[in-house]
Amino acid sequence: MTSAATCHTKCLDWRVAARIVTYRRVGWVIDSFTPYKSPGMDGIFPAVLQEGQEVLIPHLIRVFCVCLATGYVPAVWRQVKVVFIPKPGRNSYCGSKDFRPLSLTSFLLKTLERLVDRFLRDEILISKPLHPNQHAY
Repeated sequence: MTSAATCHTKCLDWRVAARIVTYRRVGWVIDSFTPYKSPGMDGIFPAVLQEGQEVLIPHLIRVFCVCLATGYVPAVWRQVKVVFIPKPGRNSYCGSKDFRPLSLTSFLLKTLERLVDRFLRDEILISKPLHPNQHAY
């Protein structure tokens, strides 16, 4: 591969990405979604991913590995649709505090996020736990 993306990555980046993104893990993440949740800007429902797992997972593995190894997240995955939900029990719905924002993000990005989170929790934090005063990685 001689693309610009591979010129700036190291073999170690690709090996770590391959450890994070496996067929079994991608399938587990896809199955963890509720099928008909509202999609993000890309319009992909979790049900589409769930019904087409056998065909999609090999391609998703390649895409997710490239994302992790190069540090690039596709622009369409970074777009967020915000929907405002009225808070219950309000006398009027005139102000911004009368609504709760709901961010609809791409399920492909959510899949990648869960893969990384699971890898950190299952492999990295087991051998190197967080300090008690540290609350995020």
